[in-house]
Amino acid sequence: MKKRPFLAAFLVTGSIFLFFAAMVVIVAVTMDRPATLPIGQKVGVVEIQGAITTSEPIIRQLKKFREDDSVKSIVLRVNSPGGGVAPSQEIYAEVLKAVERKAVVVSMGSVAASGGYYVAAPASRIVANPGT
Repeated sequence: MKKRPFLAAFLVTGSIFLFFAAMVVIVAVTMDRPATLPIGQKVGVVEIQGAITTSEPIIRQLKKFREDDSVKSIVLRVNSPGGGVAPSQEIYAEVLKAVERKAVVVSMGSVAASGGYYVAAPASRIVANPGT
């Protein structure tokens, strides 16, 4: 029987490619999912890191948590020096809507200034270090 090194190399390369393609698809599907616990009562965690330049991803997460009855409360982790007025106002409005349905606790990082402070204002409770 003849050896076919080209065919073997092609099959190995193809298998490796399919493996990495599957990994990319799995990561792409799971990246947009909000951070919640998988079973029982859940706590949604929304992170606002850095300058607030857009509101869409944060609003999307807040809305998902607000509408999900298995999520009992939302933790908004703010570590932001602020940012744009419009995105901050849009996030503020979404936090207000969330507070009407469930507890929203803001955990402030080392910086929560300007827009970062503004989006935290309507929360049910704010937790911060004295130096924040």
